[in-house]
Amino acid sequence: MKKIFFAVLILLGFANIGYSAVIIDTGGPGESIGTPLFREETQDGIRFYWVAGQIDLDTPCNINSIKTFFDYHKPSYVTMPNFNDFGWPFDDVVTLKIYGNKPFEGAFYNEAPDVDSVYFSQLFGIPDGWQYGWYGVNNVDWFLSAGTYWVAFEMQDPVLFETKLGIGSISSLPAYAAQSNYTDGNYIPTPFSVFALKIEGNAVPEPVNVCLFLFGAILLKLIVKK
Repeated sequence: MKKIFFAVLILLGFANIGYSAVIIDTGGPGESIGTPLFREETQDGIRFYWVAGQIDLDTPCNINSIKTFFDYHKPSYVTMPNFNDFGWPFDDVVTLKIYGNKPFEGAFYNEAPDVDSVYFSQLFGIPDGWQYGWYGVNNVDWFLSAGTYWVAFEMQDPVLFETKLGIGSISSLPAYAAQSNYTDGNYIPTPFSVFALKIEGNAVPEPVNVCLFLFGAILLKLIVKK
C-alpha cells in the first residue's frame, strides 16, 4: 500500500511539472500613476510615446491573456470621420506586441526590444466610459519558447488620447524601454517607463518531462499489478 501511495505521489509530481495559471504578475497598481502612453499632434507632426517591458520565460509557454493596468485617462478625440466603420465599439484602441530581444549598447540596460522580430501582435479596445483597471488581450493561444521577450503597448493612429499605466506593487520587470518619434522607430531602454503587467497561461512540459510522466504511469501500473 505504501508503495502504491508513493508511486501516485511521483506520478502526480510529473503531471504537474511546468504548469501554472499565472506566468507573470507584478501586482498593481503600486502607485496611482505610472508611465504614460500617448499620441498627440504637434507642429512637428504626430508624436507617439510607447512602452515595453522585458519578460523572461524559463520554460515554453502557451499565453492565454496579457493585461496592464490603465490608471489615468484623458478623453480621446477621433481624428478619422469613418473610424467607427472599422467596427470598433471602443473609446481607445491599443496594439499589444511581443518583440524579440537584442543586445543594446547604451545607458541603463544592455538589451532592448528587437522591432524587426515581432512574434505576436493584436489590437484591443478600452470600452467607452471605461473604469480604471486591467485591460489587454484575452482568449489567445500564443506559444512562446523559453527565452527573453518584450511586451509592448502602442497607440493607434486613428485615436488621439493620453493615458497612464499603474506601477506594479509586488515586483517589477527585469527591464523597460520606450519609443517616441525621436527614436527612429526603435525602443530605447529606460528605467522610467515602468508599468504593471499580468500574463496568464500554461507552461508546456519539456519532452523529458513527458517521458518521465509516461515512465511514471508505466511504473504505477506495474506496482498495482504486483
